[in-house]
Amino acid sequence: YKNRRKRIDSISNQTITFDEIRTKIQQASAFLFKKGIKNGDVVAICSSNNIDYCWQILAVLNTGASCALLSPTATPRELNHNLNITKPKVIIGKHFSNEQLQVFEEAECIKYIWLENASLSLMKCRALSELLQDHQESGNSNQQSQWNGLCPAEGSDTAFILSSSGSTGLPKGVLLTHNNLITMLSHSGLFMRHGGTAIGLMPFYHAYGLGLMLMALCEGMKIVVLPKFSLKTFINIIISYKVTHLHLVPSLLTTLAKSDDITSKTLCSVQEVFTGAGAVITKYQRALIGKLPPTAKLYHSYGMTETTFVVLLGECRFDKLGAAGKLLPGLTAKVISEEGEELKGQLGELCLKGNLIMSGYLDNPEATSKAIDRGRWLHTGDLAYFDNDGYFYIVDRIKEMIKYQGYQISPTELELVLLTHPGVSEVAVVGVPHEIYGEVPKAYVVRSSREQPVTTEELYNLIKDELSPYKQLRGGVNFVDSLPTSPTGKIQRK
Repeated sequence: YKNRRKRIDSISNQTITFDEIRTKIQQASAFLFKKGIKNGDVVAICSSNNIDYCWQILAVLNTGASCALLSPTATPRELNHNLNITKPKVIIGKHFSNEQLQVFEEAECIKYIWLENASLSLMKCRALSELLQDHQESGNSNQQSQWNGLCPAEGSDTAFILSSSGSTGLPKGVLLTHNNLITMLSHSGLFMRHGGTAIGLMPFYHAYGLGLMLMALCEGMKIVVLPKFSLKTFINIIISYKVTHLHLVPSLLTTLAKSDDITSKTLCSVQEVFTGAGAVITKYQRALIGKLPPTAKLYHSYGMTETTFVVLLGECRFDKLGAAGKLLPGLTAKVISEEGEELKGQLGELCLKGNLIMSGYLDNPEATSKAIDRGRWLHTGDLAYFDNDGYFYIVDRIKEMIKYQGYQISPTELELVLLTHPGVSEVAVVGVPHEIYGEVPKAYVVRSSREQPVTTEELYNLIKDELSPYKQLRGGVNFVDSLPTSPTGKIQRK
């Protein structure tokens, strides 16, 4: 693709071409190699979405080292935990807070810190521009020869170390191999189209955003990078760059569906929309489809960090309401009972097997053996079932099910009902301890309007009319201004 623009920064309007990406990968990887970075080492990238992210991670992989992706918003406590797990020799980033810099400076494992806002008074800090020194001008022909003869990595070697969600404790280091990446990228044509344009909004340090970024590179797609969501900027990008592909999470899809600023004229260039990471309300699916061109398609998907990327994908069909999609090629799935028996058409735990499954958790054999059994089946921890047409339906997380007097209550089911009320903008249902019943459901609700606020009684009556007696909100309703979300916009119940 040579000089075609690959990345565009939506804030600064800076661009980078495919040719420039390739050159910077070569320069930076040679520089890192001369600094002693090699197979078996770990280099950490800690940045928000930017046009340089792609060549930085690929330069690391080109040395044979593994790349750990850290959240740029991580607190010192979170960073210390990540560094203790991954033990990187190098940190690469754009901008760090003083607190973050102090953590990196004090970490014994870190030798160098390369960043744009380099504080050269700190011993480990270096200017990010150093990475792009032309290694051919170094004059060291021996090192140049050694570099040319380097065999970076095997397929089973770790390419990326990502953080798990931490829903079952402290985040773990998820090991994704080069084979995992090759398999993922073999599916790139399902999510990206040659010559199209997408918005780089999903965090690149998250499995979904990382996968989309690399797939766009494979398919020759233009990416307009948006570090932080703003509806006005989002709309301007769609119109100005004639965006063809949108990759959303349910909360963002809902925002677009409800916004009067998003019209059929706004979305006239869009060909495909993908959503995942949670359930989508049917009325918002219909609303967004009504704004799309007649030939455009809306897809739902399912995946997790431990599966490298998406593993279920399907076009949203109103005769398959709630379906997460069908299995991607090369994967096998089964649904099992608590006793391990395979189930058909019944609710149980979804298990997956194939070349997209992680190799394990970093230095955590106990957690790995709990997640991946001896038959190499990944136990997802998600309750699911599948129909006769091969569509899978994800009901909820097993660990988030509310246990009330022997009943199992799905928080998602209650949330979907509550979201049908026009006065509810966002909601999270959790189980709270009860002396007699064990656990009872409690709802945390963000109101849509302050002028005509929804009341607790209205929500009680809604659940009473729509759901069984044991599924009532016995834990009460709390009205809040906002709900905690993950970097991808998924509401965090815990």
